[in-house]
Amino acid sequence: MRWGSACLPEGGFWLPGLAVSFRPRQVNIAFGTGRHFCAGHAFSRALIRIAIEDLLQRFSRLALDLERPPEFRGWEFRAPRRLDVVLF
Repeated sequence: MRWGSACLPEGGFWLPGLAVSFRPRQVNIAFGTGRHFCAGHAFSRALIRIAIEDLLQRFSRLALDLERPPEFRGWEFRAPRRLDVVLF
């Protein structure tokens, strides 16, 4: 593992150089001071919804390209890197 020096302020964390799974919780302003939720989350979801609706209106027979099936990658955030489609 690697730690950036910004994560290790002198006197800021208990056993800062070790990966300790039972470390007590501390407030860290980098991650918000409580339950954090990105302010742009709702906006980005709305943009995606609008873009997909517009795409489907323009191309009513949108289909996956069967000659190039999606290849899923990743472990935690598993998703295709690309999704090839045929537009009719």
